[in-house]
Amino acid sequence: MIDLEPILKYNMTPEQGRAFKLALIWQELVRREFPNEWARNKLRKTGDPRKSVLFRHCLKLVQETKGLIKPEEYKLYILAQLRNMKKLKVGDIHALVEPTILTGPAAWKRWKIWKYDYDKRMRQNIPAASEMNLSMSPALIKQNIENTNKFLDKEGVYTKGLFQLMLDNGKLKEWFKMDKISPYYLILSSMIKDVIGDRDLNEIFDHDFSIYKIDKELFTTV
Repeated sequence: MIDLEPILKYNMTPEQGRAFKLALIWQELVRREFPNEWARNKLRKTGDPRKSVLFRHCLKLVQETKGLIKPEEYKLYILAQLRNMKKLKVGDIHALVEPTILTGPAAWKRWKIWKYDYDKRMRQNIPAASEMNLSMSPALIKQNIENTNKFLDKEGVYTKGLFQLMLDNGKLKEWFKMDKISPYYLILSSMIKDVIGDRDLNEIFDHDFSIYKIDKELFTTV
């Protein structure tokens, strides 16, 4: 049971009330996605929750996105930010998860990319293995990659130079959006890794690739 009594106790405005609810959602999702970060991202245990850093960032989020995000989508928005932080890591150390990730131009860009993928999956009725994650059997992943290789061979794209050209002129992105190129291929392809270098695959293709679950013991690169 979510305790909303502080909204009445501290006579919060409707805007502050929404921010308080978002702070509770943040706590729930951080506890689930980053169990070890839980203690560092909480509302005050006693006293006015509006004095918490988390509350202030949630209030800023409400103010920045007023009329831009549907009320029922805020949980997805927060999840999108956390899932993006989850994939930014070196070894076992991930990026610092603080409420500051909820606001600003970078947060909005992360949300738009993630929401595009989410809406696309909903339109295609693609089943999720767990919330917001896509899973496919190894055999189907291999088939997806084989189909991509056949398509690229047909288009005559087989050298690093040609891949670079197709990336620069937007063809690779166009083919990906048309489902001619599998997301699993883009994640696993050593050629793609060579061509994009240190750039972010998600930004290049406007797609959140962290949603795809791959058994690392079965796949390395292709």
